[in-house]
Amino acid sequence: MNNKISKFAEILKHHSSPPSASLAKEEMSENLKHVKKTSLAKSKNPDYTQVSAYLPSSLYKKTKIKLLNNDMEFSELLKLLLKKWNEGDVLK
Repeated sequence: MNNKISKFAEILKHHSSPPSASLAKEEMSENLKHVKKTSLAKSKNPDYTQVSAYLPSSLYKKTKIKLLNNDMEFSELLKLLLKKWNEGDVLK
């Protein structure tokens, strides 16, 4: 058997993160913990109701792509459209 340590393993063995990088990771971790504690998931939030609908697959795929490109969630789009519809701004 070959017991040689690879060059990469040797490099990783001697490599350590700079202190500022590990501090930044710790700060991010603490911030995420705070966000998780203070935000309530929509599934647990009594102000939200889960709904389902049947859509043509091609329409859903096009919509999902556009949502991803605009960094938007499907529920945000639906909320916006339903709000406008209820106000009479859409589908008169």
